[in-house]
Amino acid sequence: MPKVEPPKRDQDRRSGIGLTDACRPARRRNRPGNPGRAAHEAGPAHPPMPPQAPRDKKPHRQGRRRTAHYAAVRQSLGEPDPFRLLYKAKLRALVRKVITGGMGRKQAVATILSWSNEHIPPMDRQAFIGIVEKALVGLHEANFTRRQIRPSEFSAWQKAWQAS
Repeated sequence: MPKVEPPKRDQDRRSGIGLTDACRPARRRNRPGNPGRAAHEAGPAHPPMPPQAPRDKKPHRQGRRRTAHYAAVRQSLGEPDPFRLLYKAKLRALVRKVITGGMGRKQAVATILSWSNEHIPPMDRQAFIGIVEKALVGLHEANFTRRQIRPSEFSAWQKAWQAS
């Protein structure tokens, strides 16, 4: 009878055999060049399904209602603002910079002006500054995660913003 070593880890205690002994057959099976290595060579795991009879192609009333509802909702939302789409990444970066920096109102205004002078063309600068200020004023506990900001960063910024 072979000598059995006492288990050394929790996994070994639960299984009754050593983990290395349990993995040994799998190691042999998964060596390169072994014909049993690739699962796709063994064939399908389940037999193929039998072909089904074709269904009727009639449109359903519920599907038409959903389509009409979707069209109505889309029309009520309107088209996205092309200016916001153009500067989406820059807006996110600047708002994130202000918040992670823990800036108060005066410091934020100075940062917004200097950043927009460097990165935004002069003809779009005023509109961009307005959008950034509106985004900062509109931030609260329910929507700050849209800006990819952690709760700790937001609470620190909010204290600095309200103190100034």
